[in-house]
Amino acid sequence: MRWPWQSRSDIGTGYIGIALHPSGALAAVASGVVSADGGRKVLGHCFQPLADWQALGVWARQLPCRRVRVVLVLPSDGYQLQLLDALPVADSELADAMRFRLGELADVPLEQLLVQAFRLPEDAYRGRQNMAFVAMSPRDSVQTLVNQCREQQLRIEAVTITELALLGLLEPLEPETSIAILELEKDNGRLLIYSQGALYLRRDLQTGAAALTTELAQLDNNSELTVAGSWSDSLSVGESAPAAGGFQRLDTLALEIQRSLDYFDSQQGMGVVGQLWLVAAIDELDDSLLLALEQRLAMPCRRLSLGHWIESDGNALTASALGAAWLALDPFWREAV
Repeated sequence: MRWPWQSRSDIGTGYIGIALHPSGALAAVASGVVSADGGRKVLGHCFQPLADWQALGVWARQLPCRRVRVVLVLPSDGYQLQLLDALPVADSELADAMRFRLGELADVPLEQLLVQAFRLPEDAYRGRQNMAFVAMSPRDSVQTLVNQCREQQLRIEAVTITELALLGLLEPLEPETSIAILELEKDNGRLLIYSQGALYLRRDLQTGAAALTTELAQLDNNSELTVAGSWSDSLSVGESAPAAGGFQRLDTLALEIQRSLDYFDSQQGMGVVGQLWLVAAIDELDDSLLLALEQRLAMPCRRLSLGHWIESDGNALTASALGAAWLALDPFWREAV
């Protein structure tokens, strides 16, 4: 395993992760180093259905820290993440080199974008392909968020994305296998697969929490939930999933996930994913979703529990803020901070 975590010894330093949602919601989590060996604990957390920057500033100033470092996690609609062939340049030059590969993928002029890139590990695709994730975000929108934090005397040291913030939660949990994280928004979702301290796969999903609500209400543990297994071997690309019992959206979601798991195994050559962890963006979903997915995917499906750090399980927004605060990421977009 090669989890790339850094130890800290700066006692009295606080780390605040601030995560934003497209709806305007905001979550913040503060962690602090409390011992000379880098021991850290969560000092506090807050959630606001609508971002109140002044209230956030008051909360931050009440933390028992001599100095504070802040990581800002952009909302999901605040950036795009593309997987592209990596150019043969040094890692320090990768972002600038990949900027010109974006072409029509960018809907604004390239000079108005912040661009960052990070490679997939060498073992992805069995070493046959050299790929990189390229993130891009409008410079003005990021600068606006940074300025709102500065107005509350919160100095942003890093601006990052959800995919990397959630990675910060995995090290303390010490997963022994590759992990898939299913993040569900109201109208859509995404699947993230991590292995050995790195993001290997990200896939956007068309099914969201709202579409599943009605079907989940109909679930009957004595009947419909006997349907299980993987359909990837019997379905061709583009073919619809079976709608057993009329659960079309649930079946479609399971099929999308299964195909991503199969791609990670067969195409990227990374083997079988050990577990799927669910994080709901705002509203919690009933546990029947986990049971239904577990039987359809034939793998353990659980909530991504935050109980290692805080009493409440929270939601995906809290999880992103916690991950950012815990890992205290190095600057992702240095130009904006």
